[in-house]
Amino acid sequence: MKLAVWTAGAIALGWLLTVASLLYGEGHPPAYWVVGEGVVLVSYMLAPVGVIAALVALWRRRRSGVGRTPGLLAALSANVLFLAVAIGLWLWVLRLTP
Repeated sequence: MKLAVWTAGAIALGWLLTVASLLYGEGHPPAYWVVGEGVVLVSYMLAPVGVIAALVALWRRRRSGVGRTPGLLAALSANVLFLAVAIGLWLWVLRLTP
């Protein structure tokens, strides 16, 4: 469960840094583009790890008879959401390029 929470937290921190980089949007390419693209690429690596870790934790809890915790479901949902956002943004960027 800790791995799922840490991966969701790391990706959330990356998205917060992307939002913060909107303040410093100068340069070519803009800072938010560079940071956002980095977060999308990191999401491809970390989000599936978090999803798998959360699913393993859920499976272990179900096998031992312990109920699921809201924190574990939140970590699973956050990792799935971050992966879906990363895939959606990547497809959007691919559509924009000729």
